[in-house]
Amino acid sequence: MYEQSNERSILLDEAIRQYTICNACRHCEGFCAIWDVISLRTIIKEKDVKYFAYLCHDCRDCYYACPYSVPHEFSLNIPKINSKIRLDINKEMSIPKFLGKIYDKLNIITVSISILSFIFMITIVGLLKGINLLISPQPSFYTVIPGIYIQIGGIILGLYALTVLIYQGIIYWYRIGGDTINLLNLKNHLITLYQELSHKWFRGGGVGCNYPSYSGNYLRLLFHSLLVSGFILDFLSTVIAAFYEKILHIMPPYSFESPVVILGILGGLLLLLSSMGLLTLKKVSNKLLIDENTIQIDNWLIYLLALISISGFLLLIFRDTPFMGILLILHLSITIPLFLLAPYSKFSHFIYRYFVTLKYNQEKTYFLKNRR
Repeated sequence: MYEQSNERSILLDEAIRQYTICNACRHCEGFCAIWDVISLRTIIKEKDVKYFAYLCHDCRDCYYACPYSVPHEFSLNIPKINSKIRLDINKEMSIPKFLGKIYDKLNIITVSISILSFIFMITIVGLLKGINLLISPQPSFYTVIPGIYIQIGGIILGLYALTVLIYQGIIYWYRIGGDTINLLNLKNHLITLYQELSHKWFRGGGVGCNYPSYSGNYLRLLFHSLLVSGFILDFLSTVIAAFYEKILHIMPPYSFESPVVILGILGGLLLLLSSMGLLTLKKVSNKLLIDENTIQIDNWLIYLLALISISGFLLLIFRDTPFMGILLILHLSITIPLFLLAPYSKFSHFIYRYFVTLKYNQEKTYFLKNRR
């Protein structure tokens, strides 16, 4: 425990050292939100580096523009120190705190949850309805697993993930110096939501991000936008399906021409395309600018979303065959870890990014207001 505490102290001290030099230099003003608000501080504190770490969207322009990066004796590497601090924040914000250890064995835990979920559902269906149900054509998904169980399970997992994530985000908000008044400022929330959905901070100050290499480009902006769009389309598909079933009393399976299937296909394709794009960028990106411990954590979400998309397409293609039952259970088994581990994985990054952007808008509004 002492060693972990000492390592954390060293990490935070190093981050403060680097940002103190950056604050004196200010060569990178205009690149991103960090360099807008760092100038409002004369002394860099622990809460500031925790704030800056997630305010950084890993565009990396600052590293390539920095006159004090390696081999200079100052050895500044802001992208890498930010990635280390972000992982430290993730573990610190975990509720309860001991669950922060999940980050160290995320892949093993994910596979274990999927396998156990698959075995559990196969066993229950086999005992209650007979194993033949899983190897013969069925008229509906609900013949295999009653809709009420899928719906209740989905609602519980969704509410659990959202509740824990928001709670972690609020705790983080106060840790970085936020207050209750600004937390409840509706105008700043609307501005923040727009900036996050429009990916304002993926543009490198207007010249594109130096990601995956030295040249500025918008590839990461493109693929991340597609990823978010795919997730939203799949969510809308689920909402419309619920509307069809509960309000219009139209039961699944739905035709390929229905909005449910069309949105699901488009969302799945966007998730698959963006996942492949982001993985390719990560593979060829400069590994000196990221903490190696965060690479597999970052990849976890991308691989999982890709697998969910692939299993979803297989389920759609083979839904009228004897493989439907097995594929349904497989798809659900892969999806469960996404929500169950959401607060303890890369999935949580969006909530922290939202709250730091909210704080940025609060500071910017306060500064402009008091400058007049």
